[in-house]
Amino acid sequence: MKYRNKSPRFYIPNSSIFDGATPYVTEKIQKIVKDNGGKNIRLRNTYDLSNLPKVVTFSAGTAYLDGIEAALNKEFNTEWIRVDNIANWETKK
Repeated sequence: MKYRNKSPRFYIPNSSIFDGATPYVTEKIQKIVKDNGGKNIRLRNTYDLSNLPKVVTFSAGTAYLDGIEAALNKEFNTEWIRVDNIANWETKK
């Protein structure tokens, strides 16, 4: 049996930064993440709750995170967009 090392999952939070003139455009965010080393890019409801908005989730090595974050901040002309680890909001069953 092969052991498969899974990359950690990350997401771009849909925060109040996107309430103004720069909306949370998932297609644009997905392209930026892909261009900067993100893999397995998907949309998923925040905290896995159906009443919360969908956010962009992806896998990436930790070496790529700063580049992804910098590219997003540059594209949206801000310094407040961050990349968070999905493990922070998954529940134990």
